[in-house]
Formats: sequence, structure tokens, C-alpha cells
Amino acid sequence: MITELKKITALLYKDLLVLVRDRAGLLVMFFMPVALVVVITYIQDNTFKSVLELDVPVVLLNKDDGKFGMSVRQKIEESNFFNVTILDNKSDVSSLKDDVWSGKYMIGIVIPENFTKLLSDNSTKVVSRLFGGQKMPDIEVLDIEIYADPSTRDSLVNAVVSLIREYSTRFQMEFVFSRVQAQMFSFRAITSSMGGATSPTIDEFDFVNISKKIISKGGVEITPPNSVQHNVPAWTMFAIFFIVVPFSASLIKERDEGSFMRLRTIAFPSSYYMLSKATIYLLVCVLQFLIILCVGVWIFSWIGLSSFEYEGKLVPLLFVVVCTAVAAIGYAALVGSVANTHHQAAVFGAVSIVILSAIGGIWVPVFAMPEVCRTISGWSPLNWGLQAFYDVVLRNYNIGEILLHCYKLTGFGVVAMVLGSVYGFRKSHSQ
Repeated sequence: MITELKKITALLYKDLLVLVRDRAGLLVMFFMPVALVVVITYIQDNTFKSVLELDVPVVLLNKDDGKFGMSVRQKIEESNFFNVTILDNKSDVSSLKDDVWSGKYMIGIVIPENFTKLLSDNSTKVVSRLFGGQKMPDIEVLDIEIYADPSTRDSLVNAVVSLIREYSTRFQMEFVFSRVQAQMFSFRAITSSMGGATSPTIDEFDFVNISKKIISKGGVEITPPNSVQHNVPAWTMFAIFFIVVPFSASLIKERDEGSFMRLRTIAFPSSYYMLSKATIYLLVCVLQFLIILCVGVWIFSWIGLSSFEYEGKLVPLLFVVVCTAVAAIGYAALVGSVANTHHQAAVFGAVSIVILSAIGGIWVPVFAMPEVCRTISGWSPLNWGLQAFYDVVLRNYNIGEILLHCYKLTGFGVVAMVLGSVYGFRKSHSQ
């Protein structure tokens, strides 16, 4: 047992020395992600506040059988900005909220029953005060509810609110003016209104309230994501997976220099070799996350950005980081085993990670991509990790609720590492 421990310790020490002596690799792993997260976040800050994304998944529950509900439905369906799913008018609001909360839809819109009739009744009451000199009757405030997924940007929700508000205002004016025209035939009504009635203010014609709600869990208020809450998890994912370059380079260097064959002359299980490297680089991935987290919490506030909020979420975030690191290390082991030269591994590893990050939602939100890319994004391990981060940061999920993403990350890493180990040992035997 002591002999085995010495062998493992020696391998760990060897891999640590290889890592420390690789100054270019250290710059890639630590300086590059910090520079990216600062520069990209600062550039994107205003963009996140104003960009209007396209083809956004929206679910509409229209319980109004009148003209207003049908017109809003038609307008949203014809819009180029939304991919609309229409629920049956007998559907439950709670099921809509669950679908939005789970991320199936980014926005849910609920138009209540008899909305058109209530608009008409309120308009009649307003006109009776305007022309009849009557005391302002009680006006029933009508609510249209808009629910947003926690990961939905505030500018997008505001765009939907503006669209609904435009139509509600138009319909209010149409109902009011139609009744004004009817009253215009009665001169007595006009003169009585001029005799002593107080003119209504414009606010009295607006009796529709559009409530914007970010769906929360357990009553905890959730703030819509800004550039910081997106970029800290996103570039953490990118940095972790970018270890493919130094990790694969280490494998190829030891294989080409004969270090691997010399190590094999020592009687140790072949699994120790890869386990040692995986342990060192797992610690590197955790350290990468902690550095970027510190940048998000402290550095951003110094340059005028909001701080990254992680209170009470550090343990599940670390769990996601570890599972992501397993996936990244496995992929790096596979690339390093398949590539014949350091140049091949560096080029293929770097380009493949950029591509996987692009289709995985690191560069551009998945819902803003073409439909084909949205389908492909579900196969990117970076997308699995990013969704797990979002679930923790934005939805307050605990470890048990993010296991599906973590299972996929870990499974991908284990399978890739096994394939890389088998292929690598076969290649070493053939040389």
C-alpha cells in the first residue's frame, strides 16, 4: 500500500512540475479567461440592456373569446420576433408557469376571460362620466399577466410588454371613441357635460394593467440576468474546456520524448497515469473558476459593472465546475491520444472548443440562433454546463435538481477518457 502511494505521489509531483514549467499553458489557462471575461463583459453590457432577440419561444394562454384576445394572438403569431405556442383556453395558468420556469418557454402571456367585454364595459362607464356629468363610476382594473423565465433578459420582456400595451391602448381608445360617436347625436348630453362636469384625465382612459413577473421558486425574488450573470458562467465554461490545449500537449510531449514508455517500466497500473493528470487538471479547473468568480465579485464593481451574485450557491456551483472539469479533461485526453503532433492537437482542440462554445450558447444565446443550430446546441457539453450554471444562479436550483446536466457532463467525460486511454495505449504499443 505504501509503495502504491509513493508511485501515485511521484506521478502527481511529475505532472505538477510539467504544468508549472509550461508557462505558455499557464497563460492560456489563467490569463486568457480573465482577459476575456473582463473585455467581453464590458463590451456587451449595454448590448444586454437593449438588444432585441429574434424567434423567442413564447407561450400564450388566451382565455378571452372576444376581439381583443384574438387580435393579440394574431399579432404575436405574425411577428418575426416570437416563436409562439398557443395553449387551449381551458389550460391551467400553473402549468404555463411551470413550463416557463423549466425553460421550455422564455415568456408566458395570460389574457383573462371576458377581457374584451370588460374593456367595453369600462369604456361605457368612462363615456357616461364624460358626457353625462355623472360621478366617475368604479372602473375595474384589468390584468394581463406576463411571466418570464429567470434567464430572460429584461429588454426582451419589456419589448413584449410594449407590444401588449400598444394593443390594449388601441382597443381602449376604439371602444371609448365608438361610444363618444354615439353620444354626439345627443346635443343635450354634450351641453350638460359642458355645464359642470369635470373633464377626465387621460389616465382615466387607461384601465388595463400589464403585470410583468419573473417566475421565482419558493417566493425568492429573482433578478433578470445581465451581462455579468451571463459572462461569468459562460467564460468559466470556455476556460475549463480550453485546457484541451495544454493537457493534450502534455500527453503528446511525454509520448514523443519517451517519458511515457519510461514510466511504463515502473510497475504501476496504466490507469494511474491518466488519473494523475486528471487530478492535477481538475484542481486547475476549480482554480480557474475561483479566479473568474473573484473577478466577477470584486473587479467588476471597480469598472462600473454590477457584481456577480453567488451567495448561498457556492457548493452547487463547485459541483457543476467539477462535473464540467470531468467532461473537459475527458475530451482533452481523447484529443491528445488521437492527435499525432502537438500542432494537430493545439489547432484541432482550440478550434473545436470555439465551435462547441458557439453552438452551446457561450457567444450567442441559443434562442437567438437559427432553428438548426438550436437543435445542435443540445449536443454541446458546453451547453449542458451553461444550463447547469443558469439553473443554479438564476433558478436557485440545488444539486439534486441539476443532476441531469451533471450526469451528461460526467458521462461524456468518462467515455471520452476511456476511449482516449485505450487508443493512446494502443498507439504507444504500435510505436
